Amino acid sequence: MKNVKYFVILFFVICSCQEIELLDHSNPLDDGRPFVSTIKSDLITSKTAELHGEIVSSGISEITFIGHCYSTSSNPTVNNMYKQVDELDSFISFVSDLTPETKYYFRAFAANNIDTGYGEILSFTTNELGEPTVLTVNSSNITSTSVDFEGNITDEGLDNVSQHGHCWSITTNPSINNSKTNLGNGNIGTYISNVSSLNQNTIYFYRAYATNSYGTVYGAQQQFSTTNGEPTVITISSSNVTASSVNLNGEIAGIGDAGITQHGHCWSSIANPTINNSKTSLGNGTNGPYTSNIVTLSQNTTYYYRAYATNSFGTAYGNQMQFNTSNGEANVVTGSYNNITSSTVDLVGQITDIGDASVTQHGHCWSINNNPTINNSKTNLGSSNIGSFTSNVTNLIANTIYYYRAYATNTFGTTYGSQKSITTAGLWSSIGNISTATIDNNNSMLVLAEDNVWLAGSEMHNWNGSSWSTISTHASLQTIKAVHGTSSSNIWIIDNQDEIWNWNGSTWTEYTPSISGWYGGFDDILVFNNTVIVGGTRNFGPGLLISTNFGTSWTQEYNCTSGNCAGFSDMDGTNASNIWVAAGSTSGVTGTSTFNGLSWGPDEYMYNIRCLSVINSSSAFATSVPDAGFWYPTIKEYSSQNGWGNTITRPSGMSANAGYTPIDAVSSNEVWFGSDKIYKYNGSSWTEETGAISSGINIIQMLDNNIGYAVTGNGTILKR
Repeated sequence: MKNVKYFVILFFVICSCQEIELLDHSNPLDDGRPFVSTIKSDLITSKTAELHGEIVSSGISEITFIGHCYSTSSNPTVNNMYKQVDELDSFISFVSDLTPETKYYFRAFAANNIDTGYGEILSFTTNELGEPTVLTVNSSNITSTSVDFEGNITDEGLDNVSQHGHCWSITTNPSINNSKTNLGNGNIGTYISNVSSLNQNTIYFYRAYATNSYGTVYGAQQQFSTTNGEPTVITISSSNVTASSVNLNGEIAGIGDAGITQHGHCWSSIANPTINNSKTSLGNGTNGPYTSNIVTLSQNTTYYYRAYATNSFGTAYGNQMQFNTSNGEANVVTGSYNNITSSTVDLVGQITDIGDASVTQHGHCWSINNNPTINNSKTNLGSSNIGSFTSNVTNLIANTIYYYRAYATNTFGTTYGSQKSITTAGLWSSIGNISTATIDNNNSMLVLAEDNVWLAGSEMHNWNGSSWSTISTHASLQTIKAVHGTSSSNIWIIDNQDEIWNWNGSTWTEYTPSISGWYGGFDDILVFNNTVIVGGTRNFGPGLLISTNFGTSWTQEYNCTSGNCAGFSDMDGTNASNIWVAAGSTSGVTGTSTFNGLSWGPDEYMYNIRCLSVINSSSAFATSVPDAGFWYPTIKEYSSQNGWGNTITRPSGMSANAGYTPIDAVSSNEVWFGSDKIYKYNGSSWTEETGAISSGINIIQMLDNNIGYAVTGNGTILKR
């Protein structure tokens, strides 16, 4: 019946009921109430009855409830007893707790939001008291075609039970007119009905029943569903996933109604796989867990899978699950870094999983750009297993941000750890400050080794590689102008009183000769083995005071005796036979002369030279200054072909300065120059190695092409 929604209800009280005239299957009620028909009563016992009704029309609105009302009076209404039942066009109300041997009047009813409509009034009379009492207990051992019902006779009534069992149907309220078991005579107690020949996968309603001479009674209705006869199987999680293989787990929880002829797992890259997709066939099976070992999968792919089991009733599947194959590559973690300098660093990494093939190469890759790969700079540490590793990286650029990643390669490909970054140290870093250092002479510093550096000032200072110490002052307690020597036990100095002293590692000894004519005094000193060479202004020009016997005796060498000579400005050399002496002034003869240990070479002109750095007998670099004020120095390179004719273009952007500008050359393409910054010359162009230094650079002394020391105008010592 269309457009009917209702609940069925019965009342049992004594009250009047409105009478209506009815026409078969029509609705004469023009006020919108439902029209319902009372059909019959059935299965009457001493205390129970089944009442039947039918909805003919729902009226003008939805039915809210339906049922039967009944009473011992002739006009029952819903104010009396009523029974609510399920939503049906034809419906049955099962009433109980009736009085034996009593006549009841009943009629069907249906209500909507307008009012209640009633069917015809019918009647029935309950039986004489004496039937048995029986309970419907439960069902068990359900299969696709069979079930066991349990019942319980709790009272035989007033006569022996002549028949008992269970009745069932695919419709509600089954009776002995439907399918039933006949278990014969019965006594008080429980009993079992073994039912077979059922339809698989079907809902059945059933009741226990018992009969004696007073009638047949029923227990409450219950229901169950037959199975489909198939097995019950559970899909369990996967394990040991690789790029091409996996172990799939499952469990047979029930074999169903026939032996299992096949079981396993099915899988696909599409959801809801079946045995028509890829599958394992593990043969007959019993209850319990099992595993399918799958190979030849595609890497880096999502697969869906289900456990399955098959018997003669069909194939059952477990719930769908999924897994992702790996890409087969190793797993690597980018670690931290250690021991960072301006050009080196130790990068740490860890292989946590080698993947599905042996690691053939691993290490780190780095770049000044993001996301470096093995196409950039890298270390190659070879094959490896799980564990940590370190890459010792060299040849980095100072004060530069680098991005790096650990990597590992196997036959499936190369994988990378997360990106990290480092900033290399500046090439030059501070190692202390000596405010009393002599800062207007490049020769006031002596670099014998990375851990043996001497710096002149009001006292003598030594760097041991980790800290500065003060050497006890020489006897005269004068400011030291220049220092040179061959070892910590052979250090020679000149002070501002033109005194010459030697430090033997424990005491100072003076070796100043008694001579005259050195109008400008002593300014510089060089030491080669037992030869000590002191430079200064002799008469009108540069001169040398030389001792070849460790200061025991001295000779004088000078090549300018006229008043047109310029005074001594600097001195440098590579050995006692290759000494270059510079004369610097704004007037007179300026430039350099060389002394080979026996005689002087020709003068080489260079205006107002201030700092001289000699590479060999035919190569040197020098700086000069203009007349006065803030200035840009001139930088010259000497060659045997051009003399001092080769002017080096100054570093672009350098500031003018009014101080001393040192220069030190290791080779013709490894030259360091100090002004507002430290610059390096590679033979063709300059590179800035520091940022701007407000007090300027006054000393540069290189140990080799990598290690060097510098002093700023305020006495800060820098190390490269």
